[in-house]
Order: sequence, then C-alpha cells, then structure tokens
Amino acid sequence: MVEEHSCEISMKIDMVKLKFLVRKYINKIRRQSKIYLKNFIGDIYNDLNIEINVTIAWRAIKAAGYLLYGNENQQFARCRKFICVDGCFSKGAFKGQLLAAVGLDGNNGIYPIACAVVEQKGLENVIQKELPEAEHRLKKRTSRKQGNWKEKAKKREADGVFRASRKGAVKHCKICGIAGHNARSCPCRSELEEGSQPTPARKKRKTEVSSSQPEPSRVEE
Repeated sequence: MVEEHSCEISMKIDMVKLKFLVRKYINKIRRQSKIYLKNFIGDIYNDLNIEINVTIAWRAIKAAGYLLYGNENQQFARCRKFICVDGCFSKGAFKGQLLAAVGLDGNNGIYPIACAVVEQKGLENVIQKELPEAEHRLKKRTSRKQGNWKEKAKKREADGVFRASRKGAVKHCKICGIAGHNARSCPCRSELEEGSQPTPARKKRKTEVSSSQPEPSRVEE
C-alpha cells in the first residue's frame, strides 16, 4: 500500500452538465452581450475550480443565448413575407456598394435583416439569377429627378415597365417564356426583329392616299 501519492491533481472534468452551466451563468451572459470563450472558461475555473473544454463552453453560451434572445426562426416568425433590397454607392477611400435587406414586422415597421458591402454593378442580374420566382417590382421615385434611367428612356418604354410590374406578380415573357421580364424588354426580341424586317405598311398607305387625291385646280385670272 502506497501511503504518499505523487500523482498530479487534474482539474479537467468532462462530466459537467450543460444545463448546470446555463443555469449558473445565464445572468452573467445577460449582462455581457459579447463574452469570449477564453474569459468564460477562466470564470468557471475561478468559481468552481474546474477546467472544461472549448466545446462545452461554446454550447453553454449558445444555449444561454437561445433562452435570452431566442433563435432565428422565432425572431423572423412574426415578420411579413416582404423583403426589400436596396443599395447605395460609398464615396471616399473605401469604394464599393452598401446593400441592405429590410422586412416588415407585424406593425408594418421596418425590420433590418442584413447588410453587406459588395463590389457589383447592380441588383437586377442578381435577383433574376438567384431568385427567379420571387415577386419583385421597380421602385418609382417621386422626387424632381425621376431617375437617370427614366430620363434616358422613352416615355412609352418607361410606362410599359410600370404597367407590367404594377400587379405585383411574377412577369413571364411571351417570347422566350422566362420569368423576370416582359416581351418588350426581352433580349431575344432584337434577334427576331433582325431576322424578319416588316414592311412599313402605314407609311406606304399614306403615300397611296396622298397620290390618289386629285390636285386642286388652279384658277386663272
């Protein structure tokens, strides 16, 4: 029988329950919105004189956060099925485009979802590629400057775009059948027009009518 022990004392314990850590440190996690794993493990060692691994500490912080703030599914469950994506160009030393996605809550208030800084030209290609079946429409600005695209475009084309997107439904092209644009803005329309050039019937008819009318008789004095 060995009376004197020479083995080292180990403070590492893997039998610590997750519910025990959440119940004991939930108030501390509530006070500290951003708590680091290293500090959390050090606090447990100072209070309980035990060492836990990083996985248990991370699970305890995550479980306490679910009890305090709820998970993502519960947070977005009260929002309406409406997401608005808008962007603006950043001026200065840091170039790029700031994108923000917002939704509507139950009280029709703006609810921010996410924001990011990207480098791209626009959102129309992204929406058509990533969300082809999503309901979307263009936004008409009511300021003095009605937008550069409307000033450069013709009145007939601009009004046609708003009439097509006024109903809020997914637009399907009558020429190619792809969702996201109408027949007027279809890229295949130019190819069809180049292949078959129609004859100007109205202009020809006007010339025929004008030629068939008798010339007025001159009155000689």
